[in-house]
Amino acid sequence: RRRAPRRMTLANRTLDAARRARTAASRAASATYDAIAPEVIARYEKTMAANAEYVVRDPARAKRLGREFVYTNLARLPRAIEAATAEAAAARATAARARAGEADVATIGTAVVFAAEVYAWFCVGEIVGRGGKLTGY
Repeated sequence: RRRAPRRMTLANRTLDAARRARTAASRAASATYDAIAPEVIARYEKTMAANAEYVVRDPARAKRLGREFVYTNLARLPRAIEAATAEAAAARATAARARAGEADVATIGTAVVFAAEVYAWFCVGEIVGRGGKLTGY
C-alpha cells in the first residue's frame, strides 16, 4: 500500500522557497564572479605592472604619504590666494567701469550669461538636495 505524500505547512513551504531562492542567488553570483573575475584580475595586474615604479614598498614611507599629500597641497594655498586676489581685483575694476558706463556689450553679455549659469546650477543643487524630484516646489 502506497502512502500519500505528506502535505507541507505554509511555514515549511516558505522556508523551502527561501532556501531554493538562496541557492539560485548563490549560483548566479558565482557564475557572475566566474565570468567577470578573470578580466578584472588581468586588468589589475596590467595596471600594476605598468605603474610599478609608483608603488611605495617601504612601510615607513607609505605611512608618511597621507601627511605629505595634505601638506603639499596646503603649501599651494598662498599661490592660489594670490591668483584669487588678482582675479577679484580685475573683477572689481570691470565692475567699476560698468558703473561708470564704460562697459562694452560683450562684457555685459558675459556677466549676464555667467549670472544665469550660477542661478541654473543653484536650481540643480536644490533639485538634487530635495531628492531629485521635480515636483513639490
